[in-house]
Amino acid sequence: MTRLRALIIKEFHQMMRDPSTLLIAFILPMILLCVYRFSLNLDTITVTIGIKNEDNRAQISSLVSAFENTKYLIPRSYSNRAQMERDIEKGVIRGMVIIPNDFSEKLGRSQEAQIQVITDGSETNTANFVANYSTAIINNWLTNTYKIRGMKKPTIKVVSRFWYNEELNSHWFVLPGALSVIMTLVGILLTALVVAREWERGTMEALITTRITKTDLLLSKYIPYFCLGMVSMAFCVFWCVVIFGVPFRGSYFLYAIVSGLFLLTLIGQGLLASTLAKNQFTASQAALTGGFLPALMLSGLVYPISSMPTPIQFLSNFISAKYFVGCSQNLFMAGNIWDILIPNSIFMIIMSVILYLLIYRYTAQRLD
Repeated sequence: MTRLRALIIKEFHQMMRDPSTLLIAFILPMILLCVYRFSLNLDTITVTIGIKNEDNRAQISSLVSAFENTKYLIPRSYSNRAQMERDIEKGVIRGMVIIPNDFSEKLGRSQEAQIQVITDGSETNTANFVANYSTAIINNWLTNTYKIRGMKKPTIKVVSRFWYNEELNSHWFVLPGALSVIMTLVGILLTALVVAREWERGTMEALITTRITKTDLLLSKYIPYFCLGMVSMAFCVFWCVVIFGVPFRGSYFLYAIVSGLFLLTLIGQGLLASTLAKNQFTASQAALTGGFLPALMLSGLVYPISSMPTPIQFLSNFISAKYFVGCSQNLFMAGNIWDILIPNSIFMIIMSVILYLLIYRYTAQRLD
């Protein structure tokens, strides 16, 4: 315990003397949180579309007005279809609604009347939004037209409610999940760079020549950076809840537990990279490639895992960020859902133990 306490004190002194450690632990998360909060927005607010009305009858003007009386679409009237097509190619508009010249005539004869809706498929989410919302406006207008004419049409009343995120604010969904990506970058870089720096400076060889054991060496790396990572996580949660106003409906104690388990996996990944690579450049590249990029791409934060190919879905099962994203978003949005917290926590425990055993094995080879 005396040797371990001395090594831990040494690590804390090195942290305080190294400005880059504090920058990575606090300044970098704050910058990334601001980027996710103010730059990334999954909410579709307003989309500009083009409308070409080839049916000049008076009753069709109410359909055009229906597109104008919505806060989600900004319609532009066109008389030239070629110009409208050029604008969608340039990105000026994201969709086109074309009302044919025989639309009202077919509608009056109770025949099938068609309206063409064309969307810019280069942005899938926006294209689906334009198509679905335009269809909803047309159907709503058609229902009102039936009522005006006194014709019978089945009445359907839909009452929509949104649980957990009543305001449909995408930031409430993004920021809790973004903590996994931010802490992955912070946790892996802290351990990968610091230990690799000791190899480059020769201080690691000096430690190996002393009477410390492998357990002392590993615990002296785990404990200080675990404490620093937990403080950094608390700092990020403070920014999310207090500064950005994201609701937190779960238990802070449980969040601390799952955060600690997640940090153990990150520290293990960083130490494993630093154990296998003795220079900072290689260790940082390994940390970014093996930690940050999988956490960003395969955690389910940005891209739904269910829409990925089956081999990639299988690979995502070995990414610890995937499990922390589920825990974090549920603790923030829904509360303490044990059916999600327990299985995800078990996986992170297993992964942290496996990483520790791998580090112990390869560190033993370095010490011989």
